[in-house]
Amino acid sequence: MSQFNVENELPDFDILEQAASWFAHLESAEATEEDHQRLKAWLSESPAHQRAWHYVEKISQRFSIIHQENQVNNTSNTLSKLQQHTLGRRALLRSLLFAAVVGGTGLVSWQYPPLSSMARAMRADFRTGIGEQKDIVLADGSHIWLNTDTAINIDYNQQQRHIELVQGEILIETAPDRQQRSFWVSSQQGQMQALGTRFNVYQQATETQLTVYEGRVAVKTKTQQHILAAGKQATFADTGELRLSNANIQQSAWITGVIVADQMTLAELVDQLGRYHRGHIGVSPDVATLAVVGSFPTQDQARVLSMLTASLPIKVRSLSPWWVSIVPAN
Repeated sequence: MSQFNVENELPDFDILEQAASWFAHLESAEATEEDHQRLKAWLSESPAHQRAWHYVEKISQRFSIIHQENQVNNTSNTLSKLQQHTLGRRALLRSLLFAAVVGGTGLVSWQYPPLSSMARAMRADFRTGIGEQKDIVLADGSHIWLNTDTAINIDYNQQQRHIELVQGEILIETAPDRQQRSFWVSSQQGQMQALGTRFNVYQQATETQLTVYEGRVAVKTKTQQHILAAGKQATFADTGELRLSNANIQQSAWITGVIVADQMTLAELVDQLGRYHRGHIGVSPDVATLAVVGSFPTQDQARVLSMLTASLPIKVRSLSPWWVSIVPAN
């Protein structure tokens, strides 16, 4: 399912399909006044129906504003050189807005200003749109890759190097610093200090996922602290609890434009693919748990769907260019 959630929890597959069918019919030339009245009655039956309709409307709006957003992204890219010249001044302003408190362990506690995530993403130093990726080499030689729909702020000063992950996902390769400054990454749920390393940070809706590939990363949340070694992964939410596991080494394949599925479920694969596309891809519960193995291109949805239908007992149903459903083949 698409990552674009207008509510904390979307209605189930069948209700979303009904809403999409209503939308497609009412957009056609065949819709009558009676159809509009029937839709009104359907919407009044359940709040879930209303949430589903709102979601379908939002997905359709994504496509109606593609041209305008592309213009904004082009302007943003044109201004990126000017941004680099002003980063120092903006970093100073952020230093006044954000309170950095160093505790006994030397880990930084970062307090975000009261702005919506969308507003903060639009004002970020660097950002990518849906389906876009970008790589940046910082002044100290550190390398940062930005995945789809990602925004970061950069604050380099005399004491530390700091990356604020506003939203999305980044892969970082840190470089030695001649000034011996520490290297920090902050997300909505915690702070991470790189200890000479290569690591991935993914800011999800309600939690942060940290994956360490080389070196070590020190993590501090509201309630816990831990040093993560290479090959390990930590997930932490607002409660501060750390959930530790082995790293999925293939997760970083996104920088090469692919999703590597190793016994991933179909629903999990579609959820990841949805991050790179504006439309909705729904999966019927009847096939959601099918196991998927392979490498799938993030930028070619049609090819991925073709690969899946060739290897799984499924078929693809499309109500519009921006609404696709995967259902059982029979």
